[in-house]
This record gives sequence, C-alpha cells and structure tokens, in this order.
Amino acid sequence: MKNKFKKLRNKRIISFIVSVVLILILLFIPNLESKSVDQAKHAVDKAVNDVSKKLNDVAQESNNKLQPDK
Repeated sequence: MKNKFKKLRNKRIISFIVSVVLILILLFIPNLESKSVDQAKHAVDKAVNDVSKKLNDVAQESNNKLQPDK
C-alpha cells in the first residue's frame, strides 16, 4: 500500500515538472519568434538598401557614359 502511494506521488511530481517545463517553453517561444522576425526584417532592410545603392551607382555610371564631357 505504501509503495503504491509512493508511485502515485512520483507520478504527480513528474507530471508537475513536465507541465512547468511546457509552460516555460510556451512562454519563451513568442520571444524567440519575435527576435527571429526582427532579425529577418533587419536583414531584408539591409539587402534592399544595398540593392538600391547598387542601382543608383549603375544609373549614375550609365548617365556619365551617355553624356559626353563638354
């Protein structure tokens, strides 16, 4: 009888620990997602800025080649 109560108590402790760990994981997942989304937005913004700078440089070079020096 005593052994049965110990097993039941151990199961309750284990289930409590598992539930606490799952709750903590669920609390931290949105923070991780928002950080990764922010990093992705930053990377996309940087890439767009780099591409626009390159396009401006190419446009400037082509304008310089089309207009002869006077």
